[in-house]
Amino acid sequence: MKKGSERPQPPTGAKLWALRAFGILFAFFLLGIVEVSLRVLGVAAPEPLVLRKQQGAFDAYQLNPRVGLNYFPSEMERIMPQPGFQLFRAEKPAGTLRIFVLGGSTTAGFPYTAQGAFANFLRIRLEEQMPGTKLEVVNCGITALNSYAVLDFVKELRHHSPDLFLVYAGHNEFYGALGPASRVAFGKSRFWVDTIRSIMDLRISRLLSQAVQKAKGEQGAVEGQTLMGAMVGKTGIRESDPIFTATLEGYESNLRGIADAAGDTPVLFCEVVSNLRDQYPFQSLCGTDRSDAECEQFGESAEMLDRELRAAFSQRERASVEETDQGEEDVSPLLERAESLVREQPDHAGAVYTHAEAALLMWLGQPSPTGLGDASEPSAAKAAPAAILEQFTRARDLDAIRFRAPSQINQAIRSVVEGERASSGGAAPIGLVPTESWIDARSSFGIPGNDVFVEHLHLNLFGADEVARAIVHTLRESGWFTRQFDEAGGELPDPTFEFVMEKAGLTPLDHEIAERRAFHLVHRWPYPEDRSATFRSARPRIVQQLAQSFIDHEVDLAEAHFRLGEAWFREGRREDALRELVVACEVFPVVPQRFLLAGRLALESGQTDLARSLFERGAALDPSDADLANWLARSRQSGG
Repeated sequence: MKKGSERPQPPTGAKLWALRAFGILFAFFLLGIVEVSLRVLGVAAPEPLVLRKQQGAFDAYQLNPRVGLNYFPSEMERIMPQPGFQLFRAEKPAGTLRIFVLGGSTTAGFPYTAQGAFANFLRIRLEEQMPGTKLEVVNCGITALNSYAVLDFVKELRHHSPDLFLVYAGHNEFYGALGPASRVAFGKSRFWVDTIRSIMDLRISRLLSQAVQKAKGEQGAVEGQTLMGAMVGKTGIRESDPIFTATLEGYESNLRGIADAAGDTPVLFCEVVSNLRDQYPFQSLCGTDRSDAECEQFGESAEMLDRELRAAFSQRERASVEETDQGEEDVSPLLERAESLVREQPDHAGAVYTHAEAALLMWLGQPSPTGLGDASEPSAAKAAPAAILEQFTRARDLDAIRFRAPSQINQAIRSVVEGERASSGGAAPIGLVPTESWIDARSSFGIPGNDVFVEHLHLNLFGADEVARAIVHTLRESGWFTRQFDEAGGELPDPTFEFVMEKAGLTPLDHEIAERRAFHLVHRWPYPEDRSATFRSARPRIVQQLAQSFIDHEVDLAEAHFRLGEAWFREGRREDALRELVVACEVFPVVPQRFLLAGRLALESGQTDLARSLFERGAALDPSDADLANWLARSRQSGG
């Protein structure tokens, strides 16, 4: 064969590796061009936290209802949580104190909307305690988001002139978006979470994800599930589980990141609280020496004892109300059974819980050791022995379905705050709200239960207001806003709970929404499943219909209040109509015609000052509206 006809040999050795490296670099170069092009064109951009909203003279930012798409897979879009209607001025007015409140569902106000959240009660209390100070308390809480999202939000909100970041987050660290035990986890370690998030944030990745979801069609994977059920990836989490350790490490790292991202803006971290006294653990685990069948049998014994103890509590309460001695039966046999269960399985959450219940019941039947009366009096001032509180706390910490934050979460908060203060020589603008001890002190027997919570961890209105009180107390002690507090020339009296509720803007529609949400939650996993349970309400049908329409995302909150106001107006219930219309204007103050209707009704009711304010705000939204201008003139004439 001639030399010129020999077949070319493929490259080998260094030449081969050089060609491979060139191919890889060229591929990355092409991907880079595509990524830059997508960014320039604005394709597949992540959702911002805030959107600009301009209407007439009104220029503000609104929380983006679609920001959850950055954290939840698109198949969850039907049940994806959204922030409440929260707005703040694009340009912060001079002298305004702007507070951003961040966290998960408790911060959002669940089962209420933002009007029933501690952030709203904080605003009311600060307005009374800081007369003359303009306040913007912006509730950025979103259900099922955790400290990863809070850190993202702080990085964005620091560009909007904050005066304070207030963080109440910790319950969602296991199962919230990006939580190591959730279905949307990106890995256990913080390194892998950050790495995968960086890849997923690329426009190419987002575009491919959208295409895949479009090909898959509708979101059937979460049909019929609550958000709680849809988010859980792993249960049975012991304190020794690597996921437990990874969750705490990620949380603490995020808290430090939040403090760093805030810069010179003060940050207040709130301890998180949950129902201890009236919440049986969702999942209890036995020691490894027990089979699943043996553990199940043991768990049934603990649950049976729990039912007997609850019956004994109910009997004691009835006896107390009826002033009889029928509730004074000997409970020592129940305590002995509980002690036996704990000796057999000391780390079984249900057993530890029943032991705490029995100890509390035993203590309630004893005379007060101080001689100040009977310990059975349900007064927050009469706290049970610390050992009983510790047992209830331990039962919560052993619960292997990690919806309630374990004690290590609050320990992490305290550690970060103390560490930041120490490293700065006490100069770091960071503080701690001692929510845990504050709520303990205001709970019956000093143990938080159904007197503070709606279910396992969401605060009722009283509990939410107490958190707001704790925050105000901490702010006073911090010294950050001394001028604003002292502007009135001295410390003003603390507003009562009744005063706060009157100012909160809650109507029967809000209560209906909250009760329906709570009912639905406690009849789905991890609570005992009961899909046949039917919510019953004594409120008017129109209230029930609008509440359910809001829950089903068929109408927004402002529209629901507005429609209810129109319904009451047609029925001649003018006072109720005005209340709903005013709330609709406050929830989403961007629709001129709502201000017009509310103002006319206020004027008709003789509330001239309110009418004038409503007309002025409506006219600012649409200066060309002749009706608003005319009615504004009438209200000014009526006012003299």
